[in-house]
Amino acid sequence: MIESIEKVIAVVTRDPLTVLEVARALGQIAQDQADSITVKPSSDLAFTEAKVVRQFASEAFATVELTLANPLSLDALSQKFGEYHRIPAAETLPEQVVFYVDPPGKPCTAAVIAALDGTQSRSVVIRRDIR
Repeated sequence: MIESIEKVIAVVTRDPLTVLEVARALGQIAQDQADSITVKPSSDLAFTEAKVVRQFASEAFATVELTLANPLSLDALSQKFGEYHRIPAAETLPEQVVFYVDPPGKPCTAAVIAALDGTQSRSVVIRRDIR
């Protein structure tokens, strides 16, 4: 499952990058809406769905949310991505943690944001950050 997140990071840290390129790299397009594209995986069974979000009023990539097929532990995420920062829970949002990933030789970095249920995550959002 961690390998799938790493593959997505490798895609989203490229530049230039469009939402359609990310969607096609993840699988079959199930629905294309004004603000996002919903993707069903074609071969990667680590996630059941991906929502690739556009930057406002453009085709530029903003984030991708992966709905995981199985829960992923905070320990597994921290063993791979290192130190994390807690984002306090809000009324309508669960507690979240964010990992900052800096892939060598890539023009962009990434943030991996995991929504927690206890010490497990069922979804992660990957955001591309331009250096």
